Amino acid sequence: MQIEAEYRPQTGDTLVAGRPFSGERGVAEGYASRESWFVANEPVHFSSVRYIKLGRPRRFAPGSLRRVGEYRGVGVYAEAQRTVPWGALYIPTGPGCEFQPYQSDSPAEGLRGG
Repeated sequence: MQIEAEYRPQTGDTLVAGRPFSGERGVAEGYASRESWFVANEPVHFSSVRYIKLGRPRRFAPGSLRRVGEYRGVGVYAEAQRTVPWGALYIPTGPGCEFQPYQSDSPAEGLRGG
């Protein structure tokens, strides 16, 4: 599933269907930063693969990531040009296209092409 979005630098938010992404489901539900599993640095289990946090949240250019699913009510994104296995996933943490990278902790996962 791919979602069209527009980044507004003046407000620091991303618009989906003309409305702020943070307003679509509420900040606590739309972004992982307030979720207990995120704060506790728990691994993310997605598509039968375990992912762990990698570094700090980063900003991405609009269109560079695409939505590939959901984890506990928060969208899960991968690089737009990448296919399964993703190797890395990105979970939104705040407005302005800010995402927390997660990397597969399975050595075989990073070796397969995508």
